[in-house]
Amino acid sequence: IADNMKQISNITIYLNESSQSLWEELNSKYNITVYPNTRDEYGISTKGQDAIIYVDPTKEPCTAFFAHELLHLLIRSTQTYIGSTITLIVRESPDLRQIMTDGLLQHIGNCLDHAKMLPLYLEMGFDRTLFIKDYATPKLTAEELKNIQQRFCRKYIFKRTSYNPAIIDYYIGKYFAVKACPNNTIDYSHLLCGLKAVDQDLWQILDNFWTRWMEYDIFKQREVFEDDYRTLGYEFTENLKRWLAHKTLKML
Repeated sequence: IADNMKQISNITIYLNESSQSLWEELNSKYNITVYPNTRDEYGISTKGQDAIIYVDPTKEPCTAFFAHELLHLLIRSTQTYIGSTITLIVRESPDLRQIMTDGLLQHIGNCLDHAKMLPLYLEMGFDRTLFIKDYATPKLTAEELKNIQQRFCRKYIFKRTSYNPAIIDYYIGKYFAVKACPNNTIDYSHLLCGLKAVDQDLWQILDNFWTRWMEYDIFKQREVFEDDYRTLGYEFTENLKRWLAHKTLKML
């Protein structure tokens, strides 16, 4: 935090009736402070039991944006670290690191959080269109799909097919972005079919993982012997490693 940033003491302007109880619940578990953000957007960072919520000082206080950050913290309070689990595994794997950048890993974690947050956010009565900043922007366009189709891999007659690691990274990112997109007025079905056709196997790995994550109850207390989010993350990355094995990667 920059020294010149003054902590915001009046939090009530960021809360409404439905987020007040969530704020109180999280405050009993975390030491939460609120600061203006130099990047003019809402955000959150946590370290242990300390949480900082950043707000946009250039605009009117927005209870919906603030509730969004509180819900990120609620997910963390369930100790479901699915994004971190995947990130740690990928960083330990030279193979996966070639097709999954840090930016992608952060994006996946965010999308997985958002999928769990949106129903709670809507239940609290907030406006769907305020769930994310770029709500109106399509998360996959025909142009982007075409780019993936043309550059995903190159087939040769006498040589093995080469796969473009940057486009695999892009493909995975697009899949998660579409799946987590809160805008229910955009119809992605045709584009998703196109994405699936590019590589059925990779699609299936992503889709199976997404389905399992959607079915996973983050609020359930699990026994020690029960599968938890770590199992999901491990199986997902193992499947990606298997898919990648024996493939030739080449910037195309």
